[in-house]
Amino acid sequence: MGVCEVHGIPFDKDGWICPVCGKDRCKECEYVNCVIDGRKKDYECSFKCEFCNGIAGLDHKEQCAICGAIGCNICIGVCNIDDISACPDCGSICSQCGKRYTNKYLEKCDLCPALMCSICRLRECNLCGKKVCHQHSFKCTRCGKYTCKDCLGGLNAIGEGKICRDCTYICPGCDSILAKDFSLECTTCGLQICKKCARLCAVCGKSFCREHIDKCSICNEYTCKTHCDICPACGGYSCNKHFFRCELCGVGYCEKCRAHKEENLCNLCDHLNPLNPLKAGVVGDFLDKLKEKEPILQKLSGWEYAIGREVYVFYGKSIINNYIVVADKKTGSALTINKVGIIDKIRRIFS
Repeated sequence: MGVCEVHGIPFDKDGWICPVCGKDRCKECEYVNCVIDGRKKDYECSFKCEFCNGIAGLDHKEQCAICGAIGCNICIGVCNIDDISACPDCGSICSQCGKRYTNKYLEKCDLCPALMCSICRLRECNLCGKKVCHQHSFKCTRCGKYTCKDCLGGLNAIGEGKICRDCTYICPGCDSILAKDFSLECTTCGLQICKKCARLCAVCGKSFCREHIDKCSICNEYTCKTHCDICPACGGYSCNKHFFRCELCGVGYCEKCRAHKEENLCNLCDHLNPLNPLKAGVVGDFLDKLKEKEPILQKLSGWEYAIGREVYVFYGKSIINNYIVVADKKTGSALTINKVGIIDKIRRIFS
């Protein structure tokens, strides 16, 4: 049976052996519990780590090969590349792979304290140039380039993928964040809109934003400004195939404003009312100003009129010729001045 070298007490069941020096110790001997392996060790066989302040056995003592600092082998580890020991001041753990490296092989993320080794590498943002860790960088699903979280455009409202700011846009119609290749461009103004908010012209097939296309009041199909018009009689929007030209005044109107299905005659020309000079009011004032612009109208009398949404229609008579005039309410100018034929003149006399 061994004897404790310190107290001379026989080594019994309560005794222990220092794993560092291998000497017998009794229950009266002071000891420390090593922070590394938890075993009892002599004070003389232990040391205090300069970095974690823990007491560890000398069997776990390491020295930094760069600065010479003393620490435990948890705080001081071997570099994964050049196999030299490095303390926390001269090296650290890569946040990506979890391995230890000296500082010369590590770079700090521009957005967080994370360090990454030269093997895992920081990613450079394609937009701002910041070097960031993998946790703060994302691969754009549209252009395939990496972007940092600050330059991330958002989640694609259609594809649910992460897309960079350069590849995204916010649809002005629905405020969705979308990839640019999911957008359509308005042919008129160039505005980018999503496919859900865009409208295709039923005639030319081109895309338009809601400001530059309307639905035909007759067939309910969307048509662009080139292939539609606003009816001057009712103000309704109608595609070209549902427009007709009145054979009397020469102006185009929508099918709803056709007087009779079998005739190219508008409702305005078909419902002219006598204009009483004494009660003419606003209409009379408009006609007087129109006469000043169009001297040919000054010799006419017996005026009749009709009021449309956008226009006035006037019918004036003389012994020689009768005229029908369509004038724009906003500009006060004549759109058409048509001489009425003898058949139409007779028709008006007896109507």
